[in-house]
Amino acid sequence: MTSGQNVVLFTSHRNFDSEDGLKITHSISQALIDIVQGIRERPSFLVAEGAITSFAIATDALGVKQAQVLGQIIPGVPVWTIGNETLHPGLAYVIFPSNLGGADALTLAVEKFAPVL
Repeated sequence: MTSGQNVVLFTSHRNFDSEDGLKITHSISQALIDIVQGIRERPSFLVAEGAITSFAIATDALGVKQAQVLGQIIPGVPVWTIGNETLHPGLAYVIFPSNLGGADALTLAVEKFAPVL
């Protein structure tokens, strides 16, 4: 990876109703946690989408125990600075609710950190 590049990691959005579906959802969540834990170079920022995913990334992958809320990057989308106890102290962490905004809302939020994607 070349410095200054942005990386996007995403999964498809599916609702699983069965017990097997819950196992699949857990496996996907664990894979995302493992990937974030494996990031050794400090990113400029991190955006997580979805309440459960954002919480798992914050607590299980990054080790957040405390954070400071800086404000909103767009209405309804908070930006944290994560604490010194974390994998990447002081990192800007954006928690993007999955039910917020139109089709381009997530893109608009990310562009505020990374104007050239």
